[in-house]
Amino acid sequence: MFREQKGISMARIKDRFINFKDRLIRINDKEPLSRLSLIVIIIVDLFILSVIFQGLDEHTGQLTSPDEYFPHQCREVFIQKDWMDAVFLARLQELVLSDYNNTSYRYDGELQGAETEIMHPSCRALFERLNKVATDQNLNRLFADRQTLVKEKEQVTLELNKSKNVYDTFLLENIATNGRESSNLPALKDTIDSHSKRIEAVTRQLVEIDEQINGHDLIIALRTMIEEDRQYRERLIDDYKNYQFTYPLKELAWQLLFMLPLFVVFYIWSSRSVRNNNRIQALISTHLLVISFIPIIFKTVEVVLDLIPNHFFKDLFKLLKALHIIALWHYIVIIVAIATGLSAVYFIQKKIFNIQRIQQKRLANKECYACGKKLPNTDTICPFCGVSQFTRCDKCQQETYVAGEYCRHCGHKQTNL
Repeated sequence: MFREQKGISMARIKDRFINFKDRLIRINDKEPLSRLSLIVIIIVDLFILSVIFQGLDEHTGQLTSPDEYFPHQCREVFIQKDWMDAVFLARLQELVLSDYNNTSYRYDGELQGAETEIMHPSCRALFERLNKVATDQNLNRLFADRQTLVKEKEQVTLELNKSKNVYDTFLLENIATNGRESSNLPALKDTIDSHSKRIEAVTRQLVEIDEQINGHDLIIALRTMIEEDRQYRERLIDDYKNYQFTYPLKELAWQLLFMLPLFVVFYIWSSRSVRNNNRIQALISTHLLVISFIPIIFKTVEVVLDLIPNHFFKDLFKLLKALHIIALWHYIVIIVAIATGLSAVYFIQKKIFNIQRIQQKRLANKECYACGKKLPNTDTICPFCGVSQFTRCDKCQQETYVAGEYCRHCGHKQTNL
C-alpha cells in the first residue's frame, strides 16, 4: 500500500514537473514557442533578474552594516588600539583634514559622510568628539599648518639623503684619485648643511604646533575618552562579533521581505493562468516565477556559506588555516555541488525525461522513436536510421508501435519497453 502511494506521489511530481517545463518553452501542444520568442523572453528574464538584484542591494542598503555600526576608525581606536601616542596626531590629522584634502565634488569627507546616529554608542561618542575637533577653526588651521610642515620635512629629508649619497660618491672618487679634492665637495657640504638646518627648523615648528594641538581642550577631552574607553575593549569586541553574526541573518530576513512578495504574486498569477488555460500568461508568469525564485536560493546559500566557516565551525576553520589546508573546505563545497548536480541530472533523466517518455513523445509527433526525425507519410521503417517502428504484440501478435505503451489493436500493455 505504501509503495503504491509512493508511486502515485512520484507520478504526480513527474507530471507537475513536466507540465511546468512545458509552460516554460511551449504555448500549447499545437503551438510550440519559436526560438525568436524564446530569445526575447530570456532577454526579458535576464533584465528582470538584474533589476531584482539591484533592488536587493538598494533594499539591503537600508540596514546598518557592521562597517557602519563599527566604522574602521572606531575599530582602530578602541579594538586595534592603533591610535597610540606616537601616531595619534598623524591619524587625527588625516581624519580631521579629510574634507580639507578632498578635491572631488562627488564625495564628502570621512567625518561629513558619517551617520553617527546608527553607530555603536562608543563609536558615536568618538565621532562626536572628532567632529568638534574638525569644526574648530583654530585646530583646523593648526592641523593644516602641521600637514604642510610634515610634507616639507619629508621633502627636505629626501633631498638631504640624495645630497649625502652624491657627497659620499665624490668622496670615494677623491680617495681613488689619491686625495685630490673634487670641486663639487664644498658646494655639496653647503647644501647638506642648509638642508640639515631647515629640517631642524621645521622640526622645532612641528614641536610647537604639536604642543598647541595637544594643549587644546578638545584634544585633551578626546585623549581622555580614548584612554578611558580602552577598559571596555573586550565588551566592544563581543558587540562587534555578535553584530557580525546576526547581521547576515537580518540581511537575509530583510531580503526575503523584498523577494517573497514578488514570488507569491508570480505564483498566484501562474496558478490562475494555468487554471484559466491562458497559455500566454502562463508562459510569462512561469518564467517570472523561476526568475523570482533564483535570488531566494542564491541569497540563502550565500548566508549558509558565510555562517558555516565564520561562526558555526570557527575553531575548525582556524585549524585548517593554521595548517594551510583551508582549500579542503572549498574542495568539499565543489564536490557537494557536483554531487548535487549529478543527482539532479540523474533524477531528471531517469525519472522524468527517461528514454521511454522521449520515445512516446516522438511517437505522438510522428517522429522516429530512435533518431527523432520526422517520418514521411506512414513509413514503417525510418529512412534516416533504418530502424523499424513496429513490433509484435505480446498478446495478439499483430503489429503495434515499438514506442507505444499499449497495443494499438487489443490494448495490451507491452512488456518490451
